[in-house]
Amino acid sequence: MLRVNPAIFAIALLAGCAGQTSVVPTQTSPVTPDALRALGMDAKRPDAAPPKCKNQKNTKQYASVASQKMSTKGSALCVPSFGGWGGTLEIPSTDANYTVAMISSTKAYDPSLFPPAGSQKAIFYLQLQFSAFPTFGSTLPPGKPLVSAHLAPNKPYTVEANENVYVGWTPLGSCYAVAKKSLYGGEIARAGVVFAGQFFRERSAVIEVFKAKLVSNAC
Repeated sequence: MLRVNPAIFAIALLAGCAGQTSVVPTQTSPVTPDALRALGMDAKRPDAAPPKCKNQKNTKQYASVASQKMSTKGSALCVPSFGGWGGTLEIPSTDANYTVAMISSTKAYDPSLFPPAGSQKAIFYLQLQFSAFPTFGSTLPPGKPLVSAHLAPNKPYTVEANENVYVGWTPLGSCYAVAKKSLYGGEIARAGVVFAGQFFRERSAVIEVFKAKLVSNAC
């Protein structure tokens, strides 16, 4: 019986393959997300956009809600969804039932409507226009937080409120919070505590959110 050396057979087989004039296309199949995750190659999915408020209106510069009811027991106000921001602003109890208009933006689109820029640039602005001159208590109601794809979990942020009085802008309150993870990226609870114990002499205010811990008291 003729015996073939396995090494010689393998060389001959390779040579025969090299002499073929046609190439058989390699069969490919789509790579599923589960397969990517198994290989540690899962691309980051964009966070879901926060839901819009009832009767919200959007422009290229901002999103607004013309009127929301406030309660003397404290309120959880819907933050107009804009630029990856949204959720809820919990504010303290008030001396009467007011309404408030709110505008969300990621830029001070009209500098005359915002506090003067400081050394730190805000990453989010929330304008508030009250129906009268509220006096705030110190109790915040339970509610949902301010959320954003631009809030990194476990990173600190500073929340600051300013009142627009006749002679200029006056600081109200400020606090810092460490963002937690949420469906929408990150979240900050109790941001509205910056109004606690405040008495308004005018009807408009602006809340700003800054990166980093700029003050020592927690929200």
